[in-house]
Amino acid sequence: MRDAFRATAEPGLTIAVGHAVGAGDGWLRWSDTLRTARTTLELALTVPAAEPAYGDGPLVTSSRALALERELTRGGVEANRDRLTRLVGDVLGPLLEWEATHGSDLVRTLEVHLRHGCSPTRTAALLHIGRQSLYQRLERIESLLGVEVGDPELLGELLAAACAARVVRPQGASERQILSGRTRAA
Repeated sequence: MRDAFRATAEPGLTIAVGHAVGAGDGWLRWSDTLRTARTTLELALTVPAAEPAYGDGPLVTSSRALALERELTRGGVEANRDRLTRLVGDVLGPLLEWEATHGSDLVRTLEVHLRHGCSPTRTAALLHIGRQSLYQRLERIESLLGVEVGDPELLGELLAAACAARVVRPQGASERQILSGRTRAA
């Protein structure tokens, strides 16, 4: 379905798809998927994408692709902003401080790596960097956080915090603004 939308929709268009519903499932299932698609579209329009851009075509996303963002923002982004900002600071604070002074992209690297099963090959390809550069970034991330990125006990927390960092960071906000909690949209 995603490929069909990318082939036929105009560039610059944002398309959000809810979960699949059978033709005979009834109105409650249909209304549920429409609500989910609407929430997904709102997030796709306001939260920077987790993945690097996919060509020049339309942005096509699904409720599955933004499931974590939907759960983190249940009740709205603003209603959860303080909680998410604390999560980001508690888990990723050292990375954000590093990024604020060094202009690196470690939080994004971490999120892409976690979202793709900690596969160095897929992560490096998506970030358009060499595997050796990825390994250097991952070493930096681990040394700053004092954890192993691939530790199964930490994967959920690290991914949730990296995702939350995108949610609470309005376009153009700095890492220092996230750490200080000054990320409210104007």
